[in-house]
Amino acid sequence: LLARAGIPAGIRLLGVVPCSKMPSKVWPLERFREVGSRLLQDYPDCMLVVVGGRDDTARGEELRRAWGPRARNLAGELSPYGSAEVLRQCIAYVGNDTGAMHLAGMVGTPCVALFSARDYPGQWEPYGDGHEVLRHETDCAGCMLDVCPYNNKCLNLITVDEAMVSLKRLVVSGNRKTGRS
Repeated sequence: LLARAGIPAGIRLLGVVPCSKMPSKVWPLERFREVGSRLLQDYPDCMLVVVGGRDDTARGEELRRAWGPRARNLAGELSPYGSAEVLRQCIAYVGNDTGAMHLAGMVGTPCVALFSARDYPGQWEPYGDGHEVLRHETDCAGCMLDVCPYNNKCLNLITVDEAMVSLKRLVVSGNRKTGRS
């Protein structure tokens, strides 16, 4: 699938998951767009790959178009096992608190996990070590709402710069071995 998607062997992949079935867990798309653009500028040896379900295809395609030729949208094209394998081959993951984040953690891919404050801290963090969880407390933390009446203010407190600092730590320290050659 990676070869069919035009992803050359040996390139460093960064997994991006900009969606969630729960609107209160979705970081703004324009911030994903900015993070991806900066990553592509700072790391010319990397490619971005969007992973997600069928419902995430349009959002992934919007990002792929914005990022250009060094991005691929695999949202809706992979089974959970296929997603796990693609994420295993990534040097890092950046995305919302989703099932794909848990897959990335389980296969050993370091995550920059963008968390709303709807749940309790630490309850749903990615499995394993080496992850960076970005989360900001608000007066409505612990609300457990699927849809935020305050425009996801806790997620909006996570800045692009904050995400980039965490990602750069993982990418620079990473040079993680993957299954690709």
